[in-house]
Amino acid sequence: MLGVMLAYLVIFLDPMGQLNKGRDSARMHDIGQIRNSLDVYYNDTKCYPASLSVLSSSEQVYMKTVPKDPTTNQDYAYVKNGSCPQWMVLFTQLSKEPSTTSVCPLSGLTDCLPAAFDSTWACVVSGNVDCAYVASYVLPSPTPTL
Repeated sequence: MLGVMLAYLVIFLDPMGQLNKGRDSARMHDIGQIRNSLDVYYNDTKCYPASLSVLSSSEQVYMKTVPKDPTTNQDYAYVKNGSCPQWMVLFTQLSKEPSTTSVCPLSGLTDCLPAAFDSTWACVVSGNVDCAYVASYVLPSPTPTL
């Protein structure tokens, strides 16, 4: 009887689902914070940086530590182009499709998404994005979920 009750409790609470939900919230928070720091960097220099690491390693520190994906510990996908980028996109893959509408403003634009993009990807955008360049970008392999 106790075993059956425990099984129902585990199914009802869905601990892995809750863990993934927390990680997805962290991912969305992270890319929002990184975008804010990138925008401050842009306001100071009139260009987006060549890499995210510049935010924590330049003379002016924009972030003490640049967050990484909570599951893979990899940098978030940062897309920009040119020697003085005037736009940028940060992508992250969520553990499952969000229950609300898409969490990437580019998803409503025709031909402005990388080939492997699906509804589990989220993004933040700054500037006037070069859709042709973004569409040619290769997203990293899917984020493993635990």
